[in-house]
Amino acid sequence: MKKGSFCCIVLCLIISSAYAQSPIKNKILNYSLKNGLSFGIVNSITQDDKGFMWFATNDGLNRFDGTTFKIFKSRLGDSTALASNYVQKVLCDVHGSIWVSSRNGLSKFDSRTEKFIHYKFTSNRAVKNDISNIIQSHDGNLWITSYGQGFSYFNTKSAKVVNYTQANLSRLSSNRVLCLYEDSRGLVWVGTQEGSINVFSHKDGVIANLAGIGPPIANLPGTRINDIFEDHFHNMWIATGGGLGYYNRQSNKFTLLQTSQQGIKSKRYISVIEDSDKQLLVGLQDGGLFKVNIGTSPNYNINNFFLQPVTGDDGYYLTQRSVQTLYIDKDKNVWVGTYGDGIYMVSSIKEKFSKIAKKRYGASGESLVRFYGLCQDSDGFLWLGTDGEGIYKTSHNGTLIKQYKADGQPGSITDNAILFGYTDQDNNLWFGTYAKGLLQYNKKTDSFVNYLHSQANNKSLGGNDVRVIYQDKHKNLWIGTNGGGLCLFNAVTKTFTNYTPANSGLTSYDVRSIAEDDKGNLWVGTYGGGLDFYNAGQKKFSRYFKPADEKSNLPGQVIFSLHPDKQHRLWIGTEGDGLISYDLQNRVFKKFNETNGLANNTVSAIKESSDGSLWLSTNKGLSNLDVRNNKILNYDQSDGLQAGQFNAGSVLFDSANGLMYFGGTEGLNFFDPGKVNQSDYKPKVIITGLQIFGKQVEVGGLDKDRTVLPEAINQARQITLQPDQSVFSIQYASLNYTYPDKGGFAYKLDGLDKTWNYVGDQRLATYRYLEPGEYTFRVKASNQDGLWFDNYATLQVKILPPWYKTWWAYLIYIAAAGVVTYYYILYRNRQTRLKYEVKVAQLSAEKDKELNERKLSFLPISRMNSVPR
Repeated sequence: MKKGSFCCIVLCLIISSAYAQSPIKNKILNYSLKNGLSFGIVNSITQDDKGFMWFATNDGLNRFDGTTFKIFKSRLGDSTALASNYVQKVLCDVHGSIWVSSRNGLSKFDSRTEKFIHYKFTSNRAVKNDISNIIQSHDGNLWITSYGQGFSYFNTKSAKVVNYTQANLSRLSSNRVLCLYEDSRGLVWVGTQEGSINVFSHKDGVIANLAGIGPPIANLPGTRINDIFEDHFHNMWIATGGGLGYYNRQSNKFTLLQTSQQGIKSKRYISVIEDSDKQLLVGLQDGGLFKVNIGTSPNYNINNFFLQPVTGDDGYYLTQRSVQTLYIDKDKNVWVGTYGDGIYMVSSIKEKFSKIAKKRYGASGESLVRFYGLCQDSDGFLWLGTDGEGIYKTSHNGTLIKQYKADGQPGSITDNAILFGYTDQDNNLWFGTYAKGLLQYNKKTDSFVNYLHSQANNKSLGGNDVRVIYQDKHKNLWIGTNGGGLCLFNAVTKTFTNYTPANSGLTSYDVRSIAEDDKGNLWVGTYGGGLDFYNAGQKKFSRYFKPADEKSNLPGQVIFSLHPDKQHRLWIGTEGDGLISYDLQNRVFKKFNETNGLANNTVSAIKESSDGSLWLSTNKGLSNLDVRNNKILNYDQSDGLQAGQFNAGSVLFDSANGLMYFGGTEGLNFFDPGKVNQSDYKPKVIITGLQIFGKQVEVGGLDKDRTVLPEAINQARQITLQPDQSVFSIQYASLNYTYPDKGGFAYKLDGLDKTWNYVGDQRLATYRYLEPGEYTFRVKASNQDGLWFDNYATLQVKILPPWYKTWWAYLIYIAAAGVVTYYYILYRNRQTRLKYEVKVAQLSAEKDKELNERKLSFLPISRMNSVPR
C-alpha cells in the first residue's frame, strides 16, 4: 500500500471518529449564568419532595422549576437567611427536609416559611462550622464531615452531634475526611484527603469495630478520595485522584482502574453514580463526563474497563470542565454539576430526532455546515450535499466515509455548493450545483462527470444553477434550473433539450420541484410562475390552475415541493402560502397554514411515511400531518431538531433502515417516523409565586404593613387579599425538566370564569378588581406532545371587601336606617297629631263663631228700637 493511501485512510478514520454521533441520544440541556443560575461552579445537586431541583454553588443556593431559578443568599444581619453564600452540599433527606452545608455550619431550610434554621458547632466539641459534606443515614439522621475534624453523626430531631476523630476512633486513618457513604448493609465508608478508605459499622450512630473489608487498593497513590458509590450489584466504586477504585463485594477485593485511552486528559476522578440503565457515570477533573458499562454480572471484568464519553449534539465532549457532582432525579434524568459550565441535564427520554451537525472553519470563524442535496447509493451509503463543504459520503447515522470537495483535479466535483441530490432507477447518482451545473457520479472510477451550460451551445444544460432533478417512468431525466428553465437530458448524445417561457408554455425560468402522475404527465413547481403541467402525450406545457384559483389559493406562486399520493391528491408545498391539498378528481382545494396548526407557512419538502402521514419541513421545524383526520403535530429545536430553517427539496427516505432525513441550515436531522410517538409523561403542575400590582410578593414580606404570604405559596391552600390589593397575578410552572419550553397551560378561577383559559406557554394569570368573595384558582398543563391531564394545582383566593362593604358596616347601615326610620315615624306622628290638634282647634273656632252668629241673630227688635237715636 502506498504511503499516501495509508495516510488518507488514517485521516478518514480520524474524521469518522470525530464526526460519529454519540450512542447516547438523550436530550441534553445546559443552564448557566445567562439562564439565571447564580454561579457557574456547582458543588452539589438534590431534588425535594415537591419536585424542585436544588443546586449548591460557590455563590448561593438555587431552587429551579425548569424555567426559573430562585436564589437564596446570605444577608447581613438576617439570622434566617442562608448562613454563607459558599454552599458545599445540599441534601433532601427522607423526611423531605433540605439540608445545606457551608463554611458557617449546617442549616435546615424551612420550606413553609422559606427561612433557614442554623446549627452551630462549638470548637470545644471538636466539630468546626466548616461543614463540607452531608449524607443520609438509613435511620433518617445525617452523617456530616467537618474538614480536619473527622466526621460526625447528627440527630435531626435532637440536634445532638457525635463526633469521631482519631482521638476517639483509633482506626480512623485521618481526620481530613472528604466523603462519606452509607451502603445498603449499613456500613459507613469514609474517604480521606490522603487516599485512605475506612469502613465502619454502626448502630444508631455509634461506631462499632472496623468492618471486615479486604486489603487496601493496590498501588493506590496518596491522593484524595472524592466520591464513593454502591452499584446495583452492591459493589463499591471509589472516585480518587489517581484512578477509579472498584471493590468486588463477593471476592472482597479492591482494584484500581486506570486507562490510557486517547482523549482522556485526566486521571483524577471526582464524581461517580449509576444511571437508570444501570451503567456507571464518572466525572473527571478537567476531563468531562464518561460512561462505564459494568455489564450484567456482579463480577465486573476489569479488563473491559473503558470510558465512553458522553457527548453533546455536536459529537464532542459534553463538557471540558471538571464534573463535580452527579445526581439522578425522580424522572431518571442525570444532572451534571460542573466547575464553570454550570449544569447539564441529560434526559432519560430519548430524542425523537437524531442530528448530524458538522462545523466548518474559515478565515471569518467557525459556522455550522448547511445541508442541501441528499441521496443514497445502492450500497446504503448516504451522499449529503452541502453549501460550501462539497459532498459527505456517510453511513446511515452520519459516520463519515469520505468527503468530496472541489480541488481542481480531473474527476473531482467542480462546486462545493451541492443543492440537490438524486438517485435514478439505475442507481446512478446525480447532483445539482449552485454555479457549476450538473454532476454525475461514476462509481467505478470514483469520479464525477460535469455537464455545464454554454451560451454557444443550445444543446448544453439550460443553466448552471441546478435546483431539482427527476427521472420519470420512461427514464427521462429532467433537470430544473434557476434561470435556465427545465432541461431534458439525452443519455445517448449527452445533450439537453431546454424548455423556457420563450419556447414553450412553461411559465417561469426558475424550476423548484417536479412530480409525475400515474399517466406519465409531469407537474412542475416554479418560483414565481405557480404550477405548470406537462402533457407527455402532446409534449406541451401549460399553466395548471385557473388564474382565479391561483389568486385565492396560491397568490405567491412559489412552489418548493410537490407530492402526489395514492388518493389522487396533489400536495403542494409553497413559500408563504402554506401546504395545499388539491383533489385531482373533484378539483377541490384544501389549505393548511399557521392558522389551522401548521408550524410555518413555508413548506420546503414533503415526504410520505409508511402509515400514510406526511412529514413537512418548514422554516420553524417539522410538521406531521395525519391525512385521515387532518391533525397536525409540530416539532422544533426542543425535540432535537436543528435550530435553523430547513432547505427546499432537502429530504431523503432510507427504506432499508426506515429512516427519514431532512437537511437544514444548522445540521441534518434523521428519525424513524414509526418511533416518533406521543409521550404519556404527566408533568406536575405547581403554583410558584404571587405578584400584587406587578411586584413580587416574598414569603413573610409586607405590603402596606400587612403580611400577604405567611407561608410559601406552593405550600399554601389559601391566600387572603385586602381590597387595596385588587390587581394580582398568580405564577405557576410545570415541572417538565426535559421539555421546559414545550407544553401549554390552562387556568380557571371558579366563581368568575365559566370555562378554562388556554394560554399556551404563559406562566402567569392576572386578575383585576374582583368582587369580594371566595374563589378557587385551578391550573393544569399539557406535556410536550400536547396531551392534557387533570392533575391541576389549586389555590383558594379570598378577596376581602372594603370597610364600607363589611358585615359590621352593613350592621351600622341597618341600625342607622332603623334610627332614621324611627325618628321619621316619630316626626310624622307628631306632625299628624299637630295637624289634628290644629284641625280640632279650627273646627272649635268655627263652631264658636257660628254659635256667636246665631246668638246675634236672635236679639229682640224692640231692644233695637230702644236704641237712642
